[in-house]
Amino acid sequence: MNLKQQFDSIVEQWDLNKHPFYESWRAGTLPVDTLRSYAEEYGQLVRLMPSGWATLASPDLVQEEEEHSVMWDDFARCLDTQVGDAAVLPETQEMVSEVTNLFSRPASAIGALYAFEVQQPATATSKLEGLKENYKQLNEDLYSEYFKVHAVNHHESEAVYALAQQLDEAGQAEAVAACERMCKTLWNALSGIHGEDCAMA
Repeated sequence: MNLKQQFDSIVEQWDLNKHPFYESWRAGTLPVDTLRSYAEEYGQLVRLMPSGWATLASPDLVQEEEEHSVMWDDFARCLDTQVGDAAVLPETQEMVSEVTNLFSRPASAIGALYAFEVQQPATATSKLEGLKENYKQLNEDLYSEYFKVHAVNHHESEAVYALAQQLDEAGQAEAVAACERMCKTLWNALSGIHGEDCAMA
């Protein structure tokens, strides 16, 4: 397999749109309290994204991710909450630790960013549709911008893959391993947020 096939094979194994949490979101069976927890806890990841691109010396994408963080704050506001100073759940605490570590080195940052960014268009589309269909009590003006932007956001995964191709063999191997670690920690974070509902799925 070439490098992209290796990345995509890993991502397919941990396809977040197939996670019970997002399946429940699309079905409208997630309680609003769980969405609120998601905004708070997964928001910790959104806060970390600029640091990954900073490691890769990509100032334009750092700025873009900082703007996305502001959009996420609006999503949290529509749920009457905000992103706190730290993760609360064990799974999201582990995610923050893992992602911080992965973002600290260029090769692992590339693999981790690819794992996240390549899934964004599909997950953002499904989440936006789920919100519009099933959570009509929420203020669409507040939540829509973040998900609309990411539903068509292919350029970041393309940019990070271009950087991956420039790595030497050892760097590419590190990036592939980081891609898998990122996929697993994102999956586990969603499981933690989903809680007992996920355990019963």
